[in-house]
Amino acid sequence: MRRVYFYRDVIDFAGGHLKVWNYYCHTNALPGFRAQVYLTAQSRRDSSNPWSGTADQLDAWQPERADVLFVAGLDWNAVPRALPTTIPVISLMQGLGHADPADPRYAFLERPAIRICVSDEVRDALRATGRVRGPLMSIPNGVGIPAGIAVGSVRATRVFIGGLKNPLLAGDIAADLQQEGVEVTVLTREVPRADFLSAMADAEVAIVLPLPREGFFLPALEAMALGTLVVCPDCIGNRSVCLPGENCYRPSYTRHDIMQAVRHALSLPAPERERLIANARATAFAHTLDVERAAYHAKVLRPLDDLWREALAA
Repeated sequence: MRRVYFYRDVIDFAGGHLKVWNYYCHTNALPGFRAQVYLTAQSRRDSSNPWSGTADQLDAWQPERADVLFVAGLDWNAVPRALPTTIPVISLMQGLGHADPADPRYAFLERPAIRICVSDEVRDALRATGRVRGPLMSIPNGVGIPAGIAVGSVRATRVFIGGLKNPLLAGDIAADLQQEGVEVTVLTREVPRADFLSAMADAEVAIVLPLPREGFFLPALEAMALGTLVVCPDCIGNRSVCLPGENCYRPSYTRHDIMQAVRHALSLPAPERERLIANARATAFAHTLDVERAAYHAKVLRPLDDLWREALAA
């Protein structure tokens, strides 16, 4: 049994934590591997933390005692440079910032690791730096909708706006739509994930606002899985999944262009709307957590030792 240590500093719930939790579960799902997590002292211990109540929590962070380390983002700060080379390191790359020399995560590219990118866009950006030491691969993010999220044939709300990452723009768009007589539900603060998904599932159209540059952006895929027509502005990392005219609207990241897309979405004839939603559901079906798990097992955990030798030789 190979013990895979995870390190998490969960101050607030975020999609990045959710995705690391998914990989924690994926690791436990393969015989021969056991995932264990260390939560920092300041980490939240309530239900917003996916590891809340998890039995396999480490009392102390002792990375040299692991058989394998799994890190993401700034977790590298907790990995000593003197870590024995017999301990493979798997690094989940969730953002385009890793490829930016001004970003603190850029410096970690020189450390040997087996790197999983959440999109082709992240992989290509990292490859272009010429600094990555070790195998670099893309496993597109998968999404899972928890049981109990009701998706009815009648949507109670016309437009949902997920604006946690851009509350000012979300408020402006909500005001524009309300002035035009469109019913809007807008969320600009953290709520339980089930509440967020339920509000999204209850809308005809979902406007989901990422940061201007994202490595993937899960809410767009979640809305597709829920059968809600998606408007998600371009953030680079969503280009492989958000295909304008095929499964969603992907306007440029401006108030004017987003509003134009929403107006068009609300005026769509039923056959065209149904075509986009059917294609979006197919996209979500191709990006399930089961698909993600199978790729992780096949591409990373099973050939782990060969990949680690490659990383050390780089």
